[in-house]
Amino acid sequence: TNNAAPPAANFNHSFSGLISSHWSDNLLLLANFSGLPSLSLPIGFINDLPVSININSNYGKDEEVLELAESLEKLKK
Repeated sequence: TNNAAPPAANFNHSFSGLISSHWSDNLLLLANFSGLPSLSLPIGFINDLPVSININSNYGKDEEVLELAESLEKLKK
């Protein structure tokens, strides 16, 4: 899951933002395909676009990922 929605294509500007979002996708895929615990957590909006963070950890540390996500959720409220 990508951390931020890519910007809407504006043909008057470069596509560098779209390219950088693909790099983000590739980094997230590594964790998911390798079996590492990974969680995407929505944290708000920037320029009216949804933004999230991705939490990853080592093998067998699923509980730590969930605990951190829960703590961050409590901070949002």
